[in-house]
Amino acid sequence: MKSVNGQSLVEYGLVLALVAVVAIGGLGVLGTSMQGMLSGLASQIGAQSTSSSAVASAGGGTNPPAASPPTTPASVPPSSTSNTSGGGCDGGGCGSGGTSRL
Repeated sequence: MKSVNGQSLVEYGLVLALVAVVAIGGLGVLGTSMQGMLSGLASQIGAQSTSSSAVASAGGGTNPPAASPPTTPASVPPSSTSNTSGGGCDGGGCGSGGTSRL
């Protein structure tokens, strides 16, 4: 009886090579068409960006100027009615029935 393991391996190799050639060819054609489509899109975006910047520089932009973020003070001065005993709450902690004075 003949060994068919070697023959099967060669057939799998040929099928794999054929699939690789088709995939490379398909990606080459697809890549070329994608490149054309993306360069057209980029030129449209560039033209739109140029025209909107000209409108904005003329004062006719539709977007209002960006608001600055709210500022927070670096430190908050202590209140005159705060507890001066150090921990803020007497006894067993805040909210546990302690006798803190605020």
